[in-house]
Amino acid sequence: ATSTVAAVKAALLTRLSARAGLTGVQIVYGVPWKGPSREWIAIADADGEQEWATLGKLSRNERYGVAVVVWVEVPGTNQQTATERAFVLTDEIEGELRTDPTLGVTGVIAAQIGGPFSLEERGSDSTRLALLTVTVQVHARI
Repeated sequence: ATSTVAAVKAALLTRLSARAGLTGVQIVYGVPWKGPSREWIAIADADGEQEWATLGKLSRNERYGVAVVVWVEVPGTNQQTATERAFVLTDEIEGELRTDPTLGVTGVIAAQIGGPFSLEERGSDSTRLALLTVTVQVHARI
């Protein structure tokens, strides 16, 4: 395989869509452009590198991060509700990774949430928004 990125993104989509704690949350591969719900999780961009595992062998080590964007929009003016809900949804992602760190993808050694994250909080007169971006770090041998 050239990379495990597409397979990991597809596995995240399938596995997160099946989690009971994410019932009613829109899970998408990429960013939802039309009609996103008030709660969604986007399995988005990837950034990483590959290096030869050993000389003379044709295998490579692959390390990358997949950005996962968690969006929560709540009616009203309570920012805390939106922010805390975003972290609850992120905990579901982490729970899935702890259940099977390989995500069932051939070549994946481990996947876990780690590295930098960002939280953006926004609001209007009638809603509050939390946008939490985390990184699923993946180590694979291809």
